[in-house]
Amino acid sequence: MAKEKNVEVAQLTNEELISENLRILTATVGGLSDTLSMLVQKVENMAYHIIALEEVLGEVVSVTGIDLAKVNGNIRTKVSGGTGGLGDSSRAIDIAASIASAATRK
Repeated sequence: MAKEKNVEVAQLTNEELISENLRILTATVGGLSDTLSMLVQKVENMAYHIIALEEVLGEVVSVTGIDLAKVNGNIRTKVSGGTGGLGDSSRAIDIAASIASAATRK
């Protein structure tokens, strides 16, 4: 099959090669564009879920309270376990503090 393709390509003129390459590039870019659009939609959906979860958690925390030291310890354990001890849990801890802080302001 590859030899047949090489023979076909060898028989094309320069203009035909350029035209074929442009056709292939156009199809590839179209596919990449579709994939990128799908990924953007997925990221947007994740963002909406995160916003909703933060608000629900804020309401729950405002009613039930929170042991932030325990939460921070659990975050450190999960990040360390999930990264072989190489991960930095500070961002997740900051986010947890932000959610807890928002809950106390309501």
